[in-house]
Amino acid sequence: MNKGHFISLRWKIALLIGGVFLFLHSIFSYFLYLEANEEFIQTREHIQIKHRNVAHALTEDSFLVLGQFAESFSVLKSAQQIETDKTPVLPVFSTLDENWQQLQFIWDLEGAVFFNKHSQKVRQWGNWLNPVESSIQQVLKTEQPDYQIICPNTCFQSVLIPVMANSQLIGVFGVSRSFADTVIKFNKVTGSDIGILISAENGDASTWPYKTSVITHAEFNKLILNSVFQTYPFEAFFEQRKTITYNQAFFDLTVFPISSQTAGTPPFFLVIDNISDEQKIISDNLQKIWLLGVISLILSLLLMLVVLFFSLRRIHRLSTALPLLAEQKYHEFREVLTHQSISVLTTDEIDVLSQTAISLSNRLEDLEKEVKSNIFKLVEQGYELANERDFVRQLIDVAPILIITQDINGIILSVNQVVIDEFTMEESAIIGRVFDNYIPQTDFEYLSQLVQLRVSDNPKPFKIDSVLNINSLQPRYISWIHSVVKPKNKAAIILSLGIDITERKQAEEKMIKMATIDPLTGMKNRRSF
Repeated sequence: MNKGHFISLRWKIALLIGGVFLFLHSIFSYFLYLEANEEFIQTREHIQIKHRNVAHALTEDSFLVLGQFAESFSVLKSAQQIETDKTPVLPVFSTLDENWQQLQFIWDLEGAVFFNKHSQKVRQWGNWLNPVESSIQQVLKTEQPDYQIICPNTCFQSVLIPVMANSQLIGVFGVSRSFADTVIKFNKVTGSDIGILISAENGDASTWPYKTSVITHAEFNKLILNSVFQTYPFEAFFEQRKTITYNQAFFDLTVFPISSQTAGTPPFFLVIDNISDEQKIISDNLQKIWLLGVISLILSLLLMLVVLFFSLRRIHRLSTALPLLAEQKYHEFREVLTHQSISVLTTDEIDVLSQTAISLSNRLEDLEKEVKSNIFKLVEQGYELANERDFVRQLIDVAPILIITQDINGIILSVNQVVIDEFTMEESAIIGRVFDNYIPQTDFEYLSQLVQLRVSDNPKPFKIDSVLNINSLQPRYISWIHSVVKPKNKAAIILSLGIDITERKQAEEKMIKMATIDPLTGMKNRRSF
């Protein structure tokens, strides 16, 4: 019996079930975490798409406002010309001169400018950033508006509109406004921080080739961006969302083009979302679920221990009685189980087990008596079989017949004493050798009949006389009978029975000699001739 440390069955069951429950609960919590995390990622993806749409919509709306303002001055009924330089003098010039500050405040303008049809600047109001000269020429050529975003240090939106007078193109009117207003509106609408990335003048191999032109909450967000510029490559954020940590807070960053026409070139929108609260809510909910599951598991285990304590007391009594059954103390075993407390109202598996154990003890006791009786009978039969076996062996050894058994390949399996005496060899030297070795190699008929007997599907016994091929002073003649025996559930064997006919052969030769040789002269007689 194993003498290791004893652990009660109730504790083993509790630990096993508790471990399984804890493992399953952990797996459930893990998959719940994955599902919540996947749902959170999808939500964030939708939010980023919404942010992109809002940013593009605000940009387009700002361009629309500029376009509406510029178009109000684009079609004129007449224009006065100064003969000296052919430069048009438009009636709207005086309107802009007189009301520029008011218009700048109402329309949130940064500057306005008028170019003649030779791309020369005629008049300017407010601050104006010179656009690409080819853009002015393109507007004059196509007579279509041109929308641009110009970012020297601060980004501006610029609109160039062709001006018509008397159905003739006389110049280009341009108006611009700061992009900061669009950034502020985005922050108010979405609650997320947004900035604009422009090309950096002096690039550094360890940082992005871009810098921020404008960004909401610049004092804090620039600290985050400095860390991001030094840690992550630009490609990790372009056209995709990436979560970073800064000062134990979580932020979602994404970079996307301001306009689809300049998808791969700056300026870019940079959106920063503080998702620390959402991450904390998800983490707190998962912790709460896990803790509640563990608490319910502990309470379930405690209740199960109470139930097991009362249920396993009878098993404990049964375990103390079982050694008596092993010691074949059936009467004491039945007494212990009979005095166990049995449920009054109902019975359960333990009661059935106790009754079965009592029945088993009765059956074992009867079987033990029966086994003892059968053992005595088997011992007696064994003695009888041994005597019969010895008797049969003696008969085989005493019988004046050579008895050899060989397998289907001719390997000798057993021999009797007559074979040993006839062969004048030890039994170990005969068994295991091929029977064909004791047949003369010139006796082709004998060897052929043996081969046919071994390979035939329906072999028939055959009888043959042959000389025994052994080291002997005089030839030994044996009359053999070979037949195939097929024991049940065993491989077929060949039974070879032989009778020594050496004396008969010698008498026959002597009689033939007397009949054919003259005893006086030793010469062949008339009969021989």
